[in-house]
Amino acid sequence: MEATVLLKVLEETDRCSLSFDMDDFDFLWCTFSGAIYWEPEHEGRFESVEALSATIGDEPPTTAQKGFGMYWVDERLSALIAYKIALSAGYEAYLLWDTGLKNWCVLTDFGSKVSDRYP
Repeated sequence: MEATVLLKVLEETDRCSLSFDMDDFDFLWCTFSGAIYWEPEHEGRFESVEALSATIGDEPPTTAQKGFGMYWVDERLSALIAYKIALSAGYEAYLLWDTGLKNWCVLTDFGSKVSDRYP
């Protein structure tokens, strides 16, 4: 029933807007760790989205950044939404492809906020 109502609303309007906050970001990720992106043993493991598509994202800094964390998400759409949520909330964020796990990951300074909650 909800899907039918949503389709009807979309048919009657030209626009659809969604709103997200950092609680939604927390819902999207499945695995968290400190930022291993800069560790020598992981060199070459992560590809930035900029390398995959010139339209989204920037290259992460080349030197380790204090307070960053990494969030793995299950699907491409979830990764894009999580990345956009972090950016809109004012955090520094980079969308990465983890070639080791074959999964999407968001590298962000939001890690300094949640690392206290998740060991």
